[in-house]
Amino acid sequence: MPNLFDAIRIKINAYDTKKNGLRLEESVIMAKMMNAMGFDGIEISRGIFEDNFSTIRGNAPLDVILDDWDIYQKKNALYRFGPRRFGQKIVNPLPFSQAYNLQTAKAIKAAVTIPVFLVGGMTVPRTIHQAIEQGDADYISLSRAIIADANFPNKIRNGRTGPSRYVHCNLCMAYATRRPLRCYHGKRLNAGSWM
Repeated sequence: MPNLFDAIRIKINAYDTKKNGLRLEESVIMAKMMNAMGFDGIEISRGIFEDNFSTIRGNAPLDVILDDWDIYQKKNALYRFGPRRFGQKIVNPLPFSQAYNLQTAKAIKAAVTIPVFLVGGMTVPRTIHQAIEQGDADYISLSRAIIADANFPNKIRNGRTGPSRYVHCNLCMAYATRRPLRCYHGKRLNAGSWM
């Protein structure tokens, strides 16, 4: 593999649960095509925003989204009442589970010769090590785990066995449209007051 800074990698949504959405079998075909096209690696993700927030696990902070996102701030109170009152029942986010894209990455890895990067629910060092040692992925991508704990990779390198401080509140994602990317756990901000 070329130097990681010179490599051309691509991140794909490997599947979602929409009625006519993307299925794993289609993603395996797509990954094979990307392999043949010369990509240096594929990062395996899952879901789309329109699929009941399937890109996240754990809490879906709808109150923050309704208060902070421009597309909802411009809606009238009646429009906002439904999502505010019934949003969690409608969206019904998936519960957090460790390594929730692991089986998908494993299926794609079996079909390609380029490195596969696994992302999604990688917050426990033992799980991270197992995914690599068992050959289910070549690399691990961390996102919210390092937003909550920027030193997490160094802690793993130094033998720490405890999980990242990430608690699956997903406030970092809800505020990301207008505020600096960081952990907001326990910090509800007033709408419109950012930075």
